[in-house]
Amino acid sequence: MMRQLLVLCSFFVLAGCYSEDVYPINLPEPHIVEVDLSDLEYAYSIEKVDIYPDYGAPATATIKELMDDEDYIYAIYGELEVIQSEEDLLVYLDKRLQRQDMKVAVLYQSEEAPAAIIEEKYKLLMNTHDLISATLMGYTYGIEKTDEGFFIDFYNKFTTDSIQYAYIEQEMDRIIEEINVGSLSELEKVEVLYQYVMDRMEYVDGGLLEHHSPYGFIMNGEGVCQAYAVSLHMLLERAGIESRYIIGTIHDDWLNEGESGAHAWNMVKLDGNWYHLDSTWDDDKKEWEYFLLSDTGMSFSRSWEKQYYPTADVPYEK
Repeated sequence: MMRQLLVLCSFFVLAGCYSEDVYPINLPEPHIVEVDLSDLEYAYSIEKVDIYPDYGAPATATIKELMDDEDYIYAIYGELEVIQSEEDLLVYLDKRLQRQDMKVAVLYQSEEAPAAIIEEKYKLLMNTHDLISATLMGYTYGIEKTDEGFFIDFYNKFTTDSIQYAYIEQEMDRIIEEINVGSLSELEKVEVLYQYVMDRMEYVDGGLLEHHSPYGFIMNGEGVCQAYAVSLHMLLERAGIESRYIIGTIHDDWLNEGESGAHAWNMVKLDGNWYHLDSTWDDDKKEWEYFLLSDTGMSFSRSWEKQYYPTADVPYEK
């Protein structure tokens, strides 16, 4: 049987403040493999649209046969969603990524393969949804053309699995109840939780996946900037403080030899204004230097895509 396949593969690496020598996952740069479908009689890559014989699908199965196999679709993907618009694709990816689903399948009904659309939607979610930004390490996908539309097979790599994440959320709730921040002012809540994260955390060099996740914060009190920032974000949100998880790049002249420039920190909203704070860089300091700074104050050491984040016009003044 002749089949037509358009293969795409895309990865990105999140902020981690890690040394590339010890980080266990080597993800390639984003790229797109473009195939002229009109000249293609047969093409298939098991690396892009995976088939899982252990779940009842023969290795020779066509995508059409897989799509029609409800038991297989449920076992691998949970469901096959039929989508007809860019907006619906964004909403659906948002829902599945928030659930930390590794395998996702979509039947995208369009005249053109949605390569650029997928890249655009992932980037938008990465820069506007903080918990997705903080926990999604990378993704890959394959697209195969069928008579009914484009079958898209997504594989998402997270810093935690869904079971770990459920436990993390329970522990974050418990911490807020234990600290009892209810009677504190908004500024006092930020100060107490900022110090709590730094007291509980020890910076390590990112050798394990959990060092990049709130799971490392909860279980061992160890991690890199990603773990500091996402843990603080989750605590602040539970305390009723509007917060953002920020990903950016440290300027070269602020880095030691061998260090990655990828970095993560937070923003908080107090009295109607936004401010930056970096618990990783303030850890073990007697006087906080990166607490409630403006965009200008933070820009000396780093850059970030400001169009995706609030503006911090002035530093905080008590």
